[in-house]
Amino acid sequence: AAAVADYQKALEADTKYPGAVLGLTRHYLRQKQIDAAHVVVSAAEERDRKGKSDEIKVARGMVLANQGRFAEARTVITSASEKNPKNALYPWILARIYEDQKGWDLAEENYAKAWALDPGNPTLAFEYGLVGHGYVQISDFKI
Repeated sequence: AAAVADYQKALEADTKYPGAVLGLTRHYLRQKQIDAAHVVVSAAEERDRKGKSDEIKVARGMVLANQGRFAEARTVITSASEKNPKNALYPWILARIYEDQKGWDLAEENYAKAWALDPGNPTLAFEYGLVGHGYVQISDFKI
């Protein structure tokens, strides 16, 4: 709750603040509040009329993916990833989108790209490991 309040305060100060836009968008999408995420991104897009912020575009891609508009989401996020090849977050988000669609090979490929850019990130390692092992069922483990 405190993080959400911090993101909201940051957006009150600057409605296109990239970190807050991405963070709050991600929070609302995790809560399945797609309309709230859309409002956050729309306000940021209104302030970024020239479309210079790739973070805002990526946030829009996240909303599109949660609306089931995967092709549009991939296009937006892939474009941002190509413009910012050193940003691990973009291929990581793409990996999650492919994962949601059960596109395991593409998910694994994008996790690998993100890992190459951010080796040692424990959350990324966990997600990458799950995809790399094809979501092995716990019952499949032998002790």
